[in-house]
Amino acid sequence: MSSDFTPVTVDIETSGLHPVKDFALLSIAMQNYDTGEYIYKELDLRVVGDEAGHEVFLGERADGGECLLKIAPKAMELNKLLYDTVSIGGVVQPHKGRVSRKQADEECAAFLKGIRNPKMMGLNIAGFDILYIQEYLPLTAALCNFQVIDLNTLFATQAYYKEQGFFDFRMPIQRYCEHWTYDYALQQGLHLFPHHALFDVFVESTMFAYLGKTPAEWMKRVE
Repeated sequence: MSSDFTPVTVDIETSGLHPVKDFALLSIAMQNYDTGEYIYKELDLRVVGDEAGHEVFLGERADGGECLLKIAPKAMELNKLLYDTVSIGGVVQPHKGRVSRKQADEECAAFLKGIRNPKMMGLNIAGFDILYIQEYLPLTAALCNFQVIDLNTLFATQAYYKEQGFFDFRMPIQRYCEHWTYDYALQQGLHLFPHHALFDVFVESTMFAYLGKTPAEWMKRVE
């Protein structure tokens, strides 16, 4: 590509809607749009019971200490990655393959450092994902320079000038890209599903390609 920056598609999964209210960052995926290279990290969180008997996460603050993190039931209904370990009222041991907040931050930052002038991109990056990244992954956040590509804005612009409704324009494209992603993930030996951060990253990269009408080279390898 001839541009002076590289789009990096980003998606996160969380236990709620706002990091300031102590909801947890569960996972993050990033993909270099130009090359298709990606990184995926799940954060190591244990589930415990609070004094009132409610189920909460025992997570890690930005300063390295532990704190209780709230669960929004609707968010957890969408996110399936913890279903295999959550047990009501029990304590869950660290899950194999999950990493600390600090390690996730360091590895995501290292991934971005290997990319020429990265610009984070995603459907809700400007008003949602970036808030969690700034709160939980400060090294990673520092590399985006607060300049992001919000795909919803791009789709809203296209819908407006085509005189179509926002969702009427976006959703058929998103569904097409989700079907493409199922095939792509299977070719990579990955069994993914919607609301999994890596699945959604692939979908959003494909949606960006659809708008530009020029798919990246790695996308052409799907049979």
